[in-house]
Amino acid sequence: MISGDSQMFSPTFSTLDPASLDPNYHASLTLDCGQFGSIVMYAGVFANMSYIEKLKVIMEPTS
Repeated sequence: MISGDSQMFSPTFSTLDPASLDPNYHASLTLDCGQFGSIVMYAGVFANMSYIEKLKVIMEPTS
């Protein structure tokens, strides 16, 4: 089981300097649910990602 923190996505999320982001664009994160069309998230899944301004979840299961 994956722990419920940003390490689920990438270890670089916890060390990213928000000042390095382009202020002309929203800091965004897209989650693709892939072929199963679902995703499970636990409390704290977005820890260390307070800079995220836009979240998109794609639900396009394949047939």
